[in-house]
Amino acid sequence: MTSAVSKPSASAWTGEPSFADVLAARDFLAAHLAPTPLVRREAVNRALGLDIWLKCESLLPTAAFKVRGGLNLIGRDPTAKAGVIGASTGNHGQSLSYAGGVFDVPVTIVVPKGANPLKVAAMRANGATIVEHGSDYDDARAECERRAAASGTRYVHSGNEPYLIAGVATAALEVLTERPDTDVFIVPVGGGSGASGAALVAKTLRPKMTVIGVQAEGAPAAYNTWRDRAPRSTERAATFRRAVRRDAPAADRRTHRRGRRGGRPDRRRAPHGRASLRQARGVLGQWGQRDSGLTAARAGSTLIDPSRAFCAIPSRG
Repeated sequence: MTSAVSKPSASAWTGEPSFADVLAARDFLAAHLAPTPLVRREAVNRALGLDIWLKCESLLPTAAFKVRGGLNLIGRDPTAKAGVIGASTGNHGQSLSYAGGVFDVPVTIVVPKGANPLKVAAMRANGATIVEHGSDYDDARAECERRAAASGTRYVHSGNEPYLIAGVATAALEVLTERPDTDVFIVPVGGGSGASGAALVAKTLRPKMTVIGVQAEGAPAAYNTWRDRAPRSTERAATFRRAVRRDAPAADRRTHRRGRRGGRPDRRRAPHGRASLRQARGVLGQWGQRDSGLTAARAGSTLIDPSRAFCAIPSRG
């Protein structure tokens, strides 16, 4: 199928994630990542009664879409060249560590104690320095921010980064390039970069389509925030998927979680997160911890990790 998107030269960085930045990210990433396939599984479609296409981001080097953002940031952001530090339970850390290895940039990742040992091992294998701190992501993030402030190292937030959003948005761009008749995106919501990027691309290329962000029902902070149009938190995050476990929105989880007066969502990400979901006919729903997605995946013999899944539903017309 002929591409529905023109391919201009890479644009200059604007300081905020824009569609021009997504095109620039696509051009930059072309030398490092091949487009991932969009596949159709009849068993999944029969089970759900829909025409669903699965974006196979599991075929990327870190088996998750976030590597698009890590490569784009570390490869293009001049402030990252001397080294970066980030907090992660797995996917974000793997993204940064992989990109650090590609571009020979020192990477330090702060992880909570008990983080997924396979993902931690993968970070180390890519050359990252690993620091274990605290019992959950918020503890690790607080320590990461303290270390960044003390050392002057470039801190890379897991979602509140224009370079990350522009990079991960290339997954949605690939979908609409291959299937410009897509009516619905279904994306996971953890830190928010993937949903933000999908909404940005959708509202630019196909404004009437719907973007559905899915968060574990046991960790509904982002869902409650989207529903109420104001920062919301939860007392606990009960989900077996660490990557979609969030006590409060990414803008200021620590403040919200501890019951103090919360800060506003970061202006740099908000227009392409909650607001973009509205502008792109977006909704945010909750997903049972182990139910619908994995059942459908097993039926189609395609493994879908809920924290990494990206689905598209083309038009029936």
